[in-house]
Amino acid sequence: MQHNETGSPAAAASALIALFGDEVEASRTASDDLVANFADKDAQGPKAYSEQMLIDHPSPDQTTVVADAILSVEEFYDGIFGSS
Repeated sequence: MQHNETGSPAAAASALIALFGDEVEASRTASDDLVANFADKDAQGPKAYSEQMLIDHPSPDQTTVVADAILSVEEFYDGIFGSS
């Protein structure tokens, strides 16, 4: 979500809506699950993301990577469905 061709999670959400329109609503359950998996620093999503990111790019600190992951997912979801 954070690193994409559109430039930001919000821009990616806008591009998704532009491409799929009302069909995006069909992904709400899966999107809700995604948000739940990135709900906080102890959730499985940020843990898995940060572990891999730090293998690929060891210079950032884990706290920053975890926070970026959580905020990116929230921004993407909010861009599609409104506030989470």
